[in-house]
Amino acid sequence: MQIDAYTKVVLTVIAIGVGLLVFDQKLVKDAQAANAAQAGGNYMISTTGNSGLWQMSYASIRYCVTYHTSPPSHKCTSWQK
Repeated sequence: MQIDAYTKVVLTVIAIGVGLLVFDQKLVKDAQAANAAQAGGNYMISTTGNSGLWQMSYASIRYCVTYHTSPPSHKCTSWQK
């Protein structure tokens, strides 16, 4: 059975269109950092290596320490501008 020229043209156009759609897609999305409002207002900016970390919220900063007790607890300084 022989395929006529019209069918070949239609199938070629469909194949090219699908190829353009598939290869136009980005496999990896661009990275976007969350701002302070999206991150709940608090986010870690630096760890001290052991069990402490610095937290920043808008224009304020504080230091927190985690105690490895049972149950675990933590203590933070007051917010400083």
